[in-house]
Amino acid sequence: MNETMVANWNSAVSDNDIIYHLGDFAFEKDRTKLETLMSRLNGEKHIIWGNHDNVLKSVKWRDHFKTSSDLRTIVIPAESNNGVMQRIVLCHFAFLTWDQAHYDTIHLHGHSHGTLPDDPYARRLDVGVDCWNFTPVSMEQINEKMKEKLCRPKYHRQGNTENGSEAA
Repeated sequence: MNETMVANWNSAVSDNDIIYHLGDFAFEKDRTKLETLMSRLNGEKHIIWGNHDNVLKSVKWRDHFKTSSDLRTIVIPAESNNGVMQRIVLCHFAFLTWDQAHYDTIHLHGHSHGTLPDDPYARRLDVGVDCWNFTPVSMEQINEKMKEKLCRPKYHRQGNTENGSEAA
């Protein structure tokens, strides 16, 4: 299993890619095996802690990740995303709502192993590898999945009033 997952990771991630792992990185408790495994994975790695990452939270393992946190918001610049700037909220756990959800921000999560029903009106996506043929998900794949969603950004402070003008 580990060899397949390393091969899948490295087939999708180059040394120059930035990758955000959304938790539950490894159940391996043997530190030598874990060190070897982590050193074989391509890319600049960032981790969002999952509920099974206790072994990794030690100082030694943090050296393998450029950043670590429980929750993070990132911005993909337009020049790296087909001309569209994208704000993304990252967490191991799925949210029903998140900061700026109504302004086209998307939420990526893991944890649920594909067991949560997809909400076509929520700009939320389970990017756990067990939902994606045990391979990391690219921004292009995320964008394609988001195109299938029925949701559109809702600007809560705008809308028609009875006289036809926009509310502030």
